[in-house]
Amino acid sequence: MKRWTHLAAGAAVLAALILVALGEPDAAAKIEQQRASLQARLDAREIHVDPWELYEGRWNSRMKVLLVDVRSEADYNVFHLRGARRVPLERLQANLPTQGVAVVLMSNDEAAAEAGWMRLTALGQPNAYVLSGGVNLWLDIFRPAEALAQVATGHRAAGGHLHGNLDARSTTTADVLRHRFRTARGDAWPFAFPPQPHEGSPHREYKKVIQIMGAAAKTGGGCG
Repeated sequence: MKRWTHLAAGAAVLAALILVALGEPDAAAKIEQQRASLQARLDAREIHVDPWELYEGRWNSRMKVLLVDVRSEADYNVFHLRGARRVPLERLQANLPTQGVAVVLMSNDEAAAEAGWMRLTALGQPNAYVLSGGVNLWLDIFRPAEALAQVATGHRAAGGHLHGNLDARSTTTADVLRHRFRTARGDAWPFAFPPQPHEGSPHREYKKVIQIMGAAAKTGGGCG
């Protein structure tokens, strides 16, 4: 099976993410003009990609995905998804590839990623999405319970594998990394992108949301 191609590693694509000048002067105005409709889409959760859709899509789809991490450098260095590149919110712009490419923004929970999604969408990016539940939900699903047990915890973070009842909005503190780590290993953790699923692998139910606008007719494949 073919992997979902990650464009984040390409220098040209990463350069397109980052503004040469400081900010886009009309970004805030465009967001305000569209705020009601943008917020309605967020409230309907029509652009929130379940971690399991992202995981299965990597292996089962020919779509291309650009993973954009808008968290602090400190959190990014501790853990990030393999292939994700860190871009501060204020430096996001809409000059991104759109032909068959999904841009998936992520933060620890959802607040910062949703702000980035508002910015990109208001500026005309048609294929932007938010990782549902953020990095925290990804870790809730994919980080092994035994790894959690080895960490000295000041609070209990959810752990284990692939439980269908884990909720994207189950956290009470916005955009804080709930999982604790003893060392900063970035994407070197094995759960930064788990191995290819095989027959008999556990499965998490989800609603598929990624639909690429402006993509060449394709396709087959899919997530789920």
